[in-house]
Amino acid sequence: MLASFWPVNAVLTGVFIRHRAMFTWRNILLSYITLALLDYYNGLSMAGALLMNIANILFVVVAAFYIYKQEDAGLTLPMMTRLFPGIFLASLCCATAGAPASVHYFGDIFHIAWLAWFSEQLSTGMLIIPVILASGSKFSLREFKNCLPLLALMLSASCAFMVGGGASLTFTLPALIWCAMSYSLLTTVMISSLVGLSQIILVSINLFAVDNSHILSFVDSITVTRVAVAAMAISPVICACKLLGLSERFDKVTVRANFDTLTRLYSRSGLFARLEQFKNKAISAENIMSIILIDLDYFKRINDTYGHLAGDEVLREFSERLRSYMNESNIICRAGGEEFLILTFDETTHDQCYRLAEEIRLKVCSRPFQAANRSLDVTVSIGFATSLMFPEIAETSPLREIIDRLISHADENLYQAKRDGRNKTSPVMA
Repeated sequence: MLASFWPVNAVLTGVFIRHRAMFTWRNILLSYITLALLDYYNGLSMAGALLMNIANILFVVVAAFYIYKQEDAGLTLPMMTRLFPGIFLASLCCATAGAPASVHYFGDIFHIAWLAWFSEQLSTGMLIIPVILASGSKFSLREFKNCLPLLALMLSASCAFMVGGGASLTFTLPALIWCAMSYSLLTTVMISSLVGLSQIILVSINLFAVDNSHILSFVDSITVTRVAVAAMAISPVICACKLLGLSERFDKVTVRANFDTLTRLYSRSGLFARLEQFKNKAISAENIMSIILIDLDYFKRINDTYGHLAGDEVLREFSERLRSYMNESNIICRAGGEEFLILTFDETTHDQCYRLAEEIRLKVCSRPFQAANRSLDVTVSIGFATSLMFPEIAETSPLREIIDRLISHADENLYQAKRDGRNKTSPVMA
């Protein structure tokens, strides 16, 4: 009779799917020869080793071909929709090829041998292949700060051990799904695999009692356990994949909302999202900060004369220049259209802010921009406001209101710079 747990086929399948370049007929043949030689050196005849390992390599080929898709990257929800049917089909093929060999070389009864092959390959595949496919995903020990799902899993596993019976194998399923909702994909598949493997081992050494008094009395307890474990193991993994897909979509939506796609600078909403991570380190108890608003002069003329693509090129180049002028503690965002905003915690006095704004203005107009296959002279008008200029704001207002009111004051100064003839900074240094 087969061993209770034979991981080689599942490991080979997982490796071939995970590392696509290795999935070649040459490597499949080498794997088959290696497995046959190992069985031969362990006492099986060469003919027996070759015949038995046709079944093993058949599982690898069928599962890998069914599950493998070029567009997949790691363990994803689309891959999960193919994982169970792929392993199920591969287990059927493996059992059909392996059972006659077990009958011939070990004297097993055909239907018992077939069930043993099928259930072992199904359970092993569902326990091992997801772990290998998820091995490149994110993992952090910090996720175990929430230990309640693990405690619930240990408690339910203990209850299952004490109660016994086939139905008790499913006691851990709610806790496993809770783990899937709480932990990363890699952690979930590892926990599911460890639970399933421990149940199979406990049943195989008769430490876990599974009732055998069902209608199909020829089906032994280890076969029942394997099939139950395979069905159980897939549930939390599907949940984890679904959650991962939702999380990735949410991250993409968040990035689109928080960043301007043209300039790759923060958007207005991204500015406040960034502050939630940044404020405890950068903002003092007095909320001292400055807002600088920059507007490209006569930008509509560039769009009208050279086209909107040329205008986009100017905006991209300007954003790159702005990044190079600023240090990492400053937050730069595209406020809208041709208007840009800088939030700084370093230049907080009127004179400091004016000098920074003038430095930006002079650097911008000193070098032409490249757009529409020509050089374009671009100037900017700048308005700024610091919290030290308006102490009553910083003392009594929450952070968001402080920034909104500083933006309003900077905007007034920006329009004053435009009224003064553009290519100016306002208010001027006293």
